[in-house]
Amino acid sequence: MVGDFSSDAGFFVAVGVLAFLYSVAALALYCCFTALYENNDLVPIGDFAVHVVFVILWLAASCAWANSLSGLRSVAALDNIIANAPDCNEKFACSKVTEARFGKLVSSVIFGFLNIFLWASNLWFLYKETRFYKDKQPGEIANTSN
Repeated sequence: MVGDFSSDAGFFVAVGVLAFLYSVAALALYCCFTALYENNDLVPIGDFAVHVVFVILWLAASCAWANSLSGLRSVAALDNIIANAPDCNEKFACSKVTEARFGKLVSSVIFGFLNIFLWASNLWFLYKETRFYKDKQPGEIANTSN
């Protein structure tokens, strides 16, 4: 088979595993160490920065895996396999049996791009926890009713 698509698949899986491990650690931080998160300004900023990195990683991994899936589809096409098979010649007639199914692989690409959206949309909620957002909030405006 022409082409090796394992590195892109491995990168995609590695980003998924790292995202899962970070999510578990962040959940523990949010639930068990709430005071640390609320009292230390650097923790929300660090959380925000890690989320930015994960958005970039998910984008790179999803694009790489989508490109590899396209290459895998072209390599695994039955016409291509029959044309490149050494046993398929004048002596032996080869015919198509079934086409390969890529539905589960396509769904993994879709979920990869969905992860970009989820991690990026979570940035807004994390931004509201940082001091950059809190410093921009205006003070209480006095109610002057006549």
